[in-house]
Amino acid sequence: MRRNWLSYPYVLWMLLFTVLPLLLVLYYSITTQTEEGIHFTLEHFQRFMEPIYLRVLFRSVKLAFICTILCFLLGYPMAMILAGNNFKKKNVMVFLFVVPMWMNFLLRTYAWMTLLGKKRFDQYLPGPAGLIAPEYSLYRKSRCLGNGL
Repeated sequence: MRRNWLSYPYVLWMLLFTVLPLLLVLYYSITTQTEEGIHFTLEHFQRFMEPIYLRVLFRSVKLAFICTILCFLLGYPMAMILAGNNFKKKNVMVFLFVVPMWMNFLLRTYAWMTLLGKKRFDQYLPGPAGLIAPEYSLYRKSRCLGNGL
């Protein structure tokens, strides 16, 4: 007896929370609402080709590329180490890599915003204990985005 019915909740979940939102984004990207009703348009795609949006797109692609390379450079050697049979603490190493990924993405984002924002914890420390000058903030900088990714 085949157990295809076990995959139905997953398929329903994917349809509701992945496919349906993507179809809605596509729908809203090719239509516009006017007083006469809903009309087909490519105006949103034309606006996307403005220089400011292209700069944001290229910056995002650049950050994604840098993060991909860094993850590869860090992850591939670790995978090779873990794949070796003579490593005794393999379970501990896997645990140390997996546990941070369990952290909620929103919580991690807010933590980075707090640590790198204008009201950082270190600027309230006296003297040279303040790590970064109070007038300089990493918040909304490429390096901060890369750390978050």
